[in-house]
Amino acid sequence: MKKGFTLIEVLVSSLILFIGITGVMSSFVFCKKIIRRNTHKFNATTIINQNFEEIQRRVTWAQVEVFIADFANGKHITVKKEVDQFVP
Repeated sequence: MKKGFTLIEVLVSSLILFIGITGVMSSFVFCKKIIRRNTHKFNATTIINQNFEEIQRRVTWAQVEVFIADFANGKHITVKKEVDQFVP
């Protein structure tokens, strides 16, 4: 009796291994997209909360109006935040 694998067995096992590795790698890509999206949402929520807290710190309505005057005129706040990201 011969010991070893036939060519068909090697090809089938290689195909199964390839399908498995492809599935794992695609899940990594999918998870990376989810993490990036959630990071952007978290950063946006943090910035909004900081602005609301800044408004709440104002004692009088006049101070609040001064703070939000630029936004009422159509100007937008620009926030630049550096995020460490793993780049393969």
